[in-house]
Amino acid sequence: MRPIILLFLLPIISTYALSVNIIWTPGFTKELHLECSNIGCLDGQSSDIIEEAICDECFSDSVNSTFIFNNITTYLHPNELITLDEFITYLYTADFISINYNSPYDLVSSRSMEIKKLLYKDLCPNKHDAIIFFKRGYADTFSSPELIYCGEEIYTAQLF
Repeated sequence: MRPIILLFLLPIISTYALSVNIIWTPGFTKELHLECSNIGCLDGQSSDIIEEAICDECFSDSVNSTFIFNNITTYLHPNELITLDEFITYLYTADFISINYNSPYDLVSSRSMEIKKLLYKDLCPNKHDAIIFFKRGYADTFSSPELIYCGEEIYTAQLF
């Protein structure tokens, strides 16, 4: 009897989808807007806002920024899927820097916005707009990429 009940609950459990949007406010603060398709995936709420500390050192034309904004889509690939619960825990506990194709951190890219959007979309097997989550490094800089958010799928990031 228990396996039959689990078969009925599995579609309910797996229907939690989380939408993540990066918002830069008029006061130039950075927020991650989270929205669930069902109440419950955000500790009983259907939406939440996480304020992300701005990465002052990311506004540069350093070699690191050039790699991230001009070449990372060549070298970064989705690896293993992680669960929604793991991703939500990461969002509330990790010290990260999130970027998407339309990042004000990008002062070095010579590509058009449309081309960058397509390159980021190519990071996602399901062709959603990717958000890349980097570990926040020493002196408040981009460190290694950790996750790629692809709509209802979240992957660990793999370089090369």
